[in-house]
Parts: sequence; structure tokens; C-alpha cells
Amino acid sequence: MTQLEALCVGPMLDLCPLGVAVLDGEGRIQGVNTVLAQYSGLPAEHLLGHDRTSLGEERLGYLFEPHETVRLRRSGEPDLWLRCWSLPLPGQEQGARLHYYLDISEIVGLRRQRDRLRSQVDDLRPVDPITGLMGRTAMLHMLESQVTRSRRYGNPFSLIQVSLDSPYDVDEGAPTELSEYSVRAISGTLKDQLRWADLIARMEDRRFMLILPETHAKDTVALVSKLRRGLRDLQLIDEDGREIIFSVRFGVSEWVRGDDVNSLTLKVEESLANAALAHA
Repeated sequence: MTQLEALCVGPMLDLCPLGVAVLDGEGRIQGVNTVLAQYSGLPAEHLLGHDRTSLGEERLGYLFEPHETVRLRRSGEPDLWLRCWSLPLPGQEQGARLHYYLDISEIVGLRRQRDRLRSQVDDLRPVDPITGLMGRTAMLHMLESQVTRSRRYGNPFSLIQVSLDSPYDVDEGAPTELSEYSVRAISGTLKDQLRWADLIARMEDRRFMLILPETHAKDTVALVSKLRRGLRDLQLIDEDGREIIFSVRFGVSEWVRGDDVNSLTLKVEESLANAALAHA
């Protein structure tokens, strides 16, 4: 019996409180413990001896190539979130690895609850505490004033909504929270390109709104181009100091007679969504 085979028999794996998978040098599953079998929803016997191709279960790809965080969708039950580690097995055949899986579903749930509460508090603040920009509530008040002025005098104005999106948000469903340094860098880049009369607010963690008085939507093209270049030059990091790969989207809308705050913000949201579809 090889050392690898010895590791996979008996109670050794089941003594570990984490989910564990043992893969040989050919990428075949040689052992899984009870915890990981429960996570996968399949008996261990169904998994043993298979590689990614022969198993034929696309949803179980994380067993062979685990990402740092894995989201498992379960029918009729809450999603399961796993934090994963992959380590080589020293002294074994080349390519043999141990994969560990820790259930962090409760942590993810608490983070989401925290983010919802933080968002509710931030919505009530007139000023964003990190950037010094207007918050959502203050921006909506300013937008109401601008709409009233345009109705009275017919003056044009436009909105630009800026969103910085990480692929992690889409793939894993849990937004990556920026460091305060990164948030300040973004707001500084945006402010540097605006005129003295323009207004800017931080609406969410990575979403900003710009009010551009006396500006038609067609006249925002050059500004959007400058903002895009400036933001792409930034290096953003999350709260743990890791670099975030991100893309930038812009939504633009122009006030026309008959628009109120709700219809105007709806238009800019639709423009932002269309920008996402255009780059999908």
C-alpha cells in the first residue's frame, strides 16, 4: 500500500472537521471525507476514482480546481459558501494534492447583513465619511432642486453614474469591498475631471453619481472618456490588501421636460445596465 493509499483509508480523513479531497498525480479523486461528501450532496463512493472528465458533473468542478471561494447552489436550501485551500502532498507522486474546504456560509450571511445595515445608515448621512462627497440622500435633494430649476428655466442637465465592477461579484455573488485608500483614489480621480459647478456623490461602495448642469448627454462623451482612462490607471485593493481586477461602466441620462427625479434616475440605471450587456 502506498502512502497516498494509506492516507485515504480508515478514519484519518473523517477526523478532520473540514471537507477534504485527496487527488493523485493524474487528478483522480483517491479519497474524500464525510464532511466533503455532505457538501457535494453525493456519497463518497460516487466520487472515488474519478477525474474531472470522467465524473461528468460540471457543478463539481471545484473538487478538482478549487477557487479561493466557492458558492454551491442547493435546490430548496440556502447557498453553501466554501473557502478552499489546495496544497501539494510532500513525498508523494508528482502532482498529488490535498484540497481543504471550510464552510463560511454563516460569515457570508453576516457580511451581507452588515452591508445592508451599513447601506441603510449611509443612505441617511448627508456626507460620505470616507470621501467627504455627498451621500445618496443629499444627492437626491440636490437632484430635486436641479429638476425644479430646469422645469422653470428649461436649462439642460445630465447625470452620469459610474460603477466599478469586479468579476468576483458576478462569479461568486459576494461583492468585494474596497479599502478606504481605493475609495479615496476613485473619488479623487472623478473630482479632478469635473467643473466647479458639477456635483458628485458616492451612492454605494463603488458607485458614484455626477450631476452636470447646463450639459446635454451628447456633450458628456469626452468627459466619460477621460474618466474611463483615469479610473483604469488606478490599482484598487480590497480590505485584505489584495488587488482587485475590475471594469468600469458608465450610465448617462439627460433631463427632458416631464422627467422627475424617479424617472431620471431610472433612465441612468437603465443606461448602466445596457452598458453591462454591451460588454457581456
